[in-house]
Amino acid sequence: MNIFKDKKFTLAFVMVVLSYLATFLVSFGLIRSVIYDNAVQMTTLVATRIHNRINDEMTMPINVGLTMAHDVYLIERLKKESQHTEQENIEDIGNYLNNLQKGLGYESVFLASEQSHIFYTGSGFFKHMDIDNDFHDFWYREFIKSGKPFVPNVDHNQEQFDTWAVFYNTRIEDEEGNLLGACGIGRSMNELKDMLAQFEKEYNVSVCLVNSEGVVQVDVDDVKIDKTVLSDTKLEIDNPDEYNIQREEDGFSVTKYVASLSWFLVIRNNVNYRISAYSTLFFYFVILLVILLIILSIGVFIIIKRNNELHNTSFRDNLTGLINRNAYEVDIEKLKRQPVKDISYITIDVNGLKKVNDGLGHQAGDMLIRAAAECITQYFSKLGKCYRIGGDEFAVIINRTNFDSQKICREFHELVDQWHSEGLVKRLSMSVGIAKSSDYESVEIEKLIEYADMAMYHEKGEYYKLLREQENAAKA
Repeated sequence: MNIFKDKKFTLAFVMVVLSYLATFLVSFGLIRSVIYDNAVQMTTLVATRIHNRINDEMTMPINVGLTMAHDVYLIERLKKESQHTEQENIEDIGNYLNNLQKGLGYESVFLASEQSHIFYTGSGFFKHMDIDNDFHDFWYREFIKSGKPFVPNVDHNQEQFDTWAVFYNTRIEDEEGNLLGACGIGRSMNELKDMLAQFEKEYNVSVCLVNSEGVVQVDVDDVKIDKTVLSDTKLEIDNPDEYNIQREEDGFSVTKYVASLSWFLVIRNNVNYRISAYSTLFFYFVILLVILLIILSIGVFIIIKRNNELHNTSFRDNLTGLINRNAYEVDIEKLKRQPVKDISYITIDVNGLKKVNDGLGHQAGDMLIRAAAECITQYFSKLGKCYRIGGDEFAVIINRTNFDSQKICREFHELVDQWHSEGLVKRLSMSVGIAKSSDYESVEIEKLIEYADMAMYHEKGEYYKLLREQENAAKA
């Protein structure tokens, strides 16, 4: 007997099913609403803490810059700069900046003269600025044009091997309001990154600082700095004391204006409402899951086949054809599970990509990246796995250590030096850092990566040092 022929039973069955579905949907909606409201309140409190912490961190360097800008000695020295020789100015102003830098413990203290266009640091003379042609000096032109008394600026610190830094630029004027130059403090980006990373870890959110155009200025991920634009995030300063809550596809964001920086604090909370609600109402969807298993079993084969196809494409970089960051992170996670043995990690970074992008356009920059990938593939593919892990960042993982690191670096640089093109980009240069697990009694992959990065940045620093010496020699 088919029980579904009984209309009363059928009606009762349908009513029960509909009741369960209605209860599930209503409960899901209520729990989702509660989770969202609680998450917004928590994230707003976190935003307040981070906002106050950032203001505390920013107050001191801003005050130092303003104090320098109103220092009678510095003002008089700049007004009479032409009355002294360049060497006298370098010694006196350099000593002033050096004492200030040592006394306060900042990474950089600087002064840019409007009259001579000399950029002074705690070491004395650093360079003659070319604010119209050298992109490293465009900050000065833009800052002066802004007319603001002080402006934060994210840039590479040329004194520290082009590492990311936050500079607090302050305008210097004489008693009559005539421009004398700019001064300020430079702080390592790592200090702010560590602070944001601490909050991200503690509250399971993502935190960044962006300017009024939405360009990321501070983020725990260096790749995003000055490159990523949060185009979908509302940035409003009509009510600077308010928090702007914005729903997003996978959660929400809280935005708060930081007046001391003229930047915006953006906190993203990827609340997984569905998982939270299903956990509470698990016994409801178990019933539905039994019904769906029949349908899912039919689709499993199709899904697996499709996933295998997607796997091959998702792990390849479209621009270079190398293994991409997705595959890189999977391999690194495997290596994180225990101390590595017989592993060599190589970090490779293209020199001068930003200058090419700024001067010749991103098409030329892409050409440079492809050329770098070709050289890396040609030399390293026979030794290990080659990855493109960022814009101009590459990595190679080799499952052995019995090779001469200096020989590999020398041979690879010789190969790179042979590359040339008749296109926009004529030459190619890369910095290499190698770390081998055999050099340490016990080492984890994170440390091995760190050691390779340190070696690479040391080589990059030597490259830019030589480049500056050549430029100075050419000017002389």
